[in-house]
Amino acid sequence: MSYDGAFLWGPANFSGRPPARLVVEGVVVGVLTAGLVAGAAVTGVLTGFDTVGTVVGVVVGLAAAWYLFSTNAGRVLVGAVALLGGALAWWIPGQATQAVLAARGEDRTVVVTEVHVHRYE
Repeated sequence: MSYDGAFLWGPANFSGRPPARLVVEGVVVGVLTAGLVAGAAVTGVLTGFDTVGTVVGVVVGLAAAWYLFSTNAGRVLVGAVALLGGALAWWIPGQATQAVLAARGEDRTVVVTEVHVHRYE
């Protein structure tokens, strides 16, 4: 593998299945990352601070990308994890909001036909 290929894809020069240690480490990091982002999103919804889930999601996504970068993973994997972490940090809080509100009661679509504003409110 050339230097450019090793720089992009990392030092994955074994053939066949990856070692079990790497598979377990990848699964554990993935589950912890998803659990932290989802937990922060649900906590943010329940406490009324919706941006908490997004901020924690971005921080956790960047931490996972930095971990991969520090272990000399390929730059393609680091970029993919950073982009996926950012996308999930944006998407999961909205989904958590819908799930929490649906669990609390009924979800209905309404149309506002009239708004009455008092002078002293």
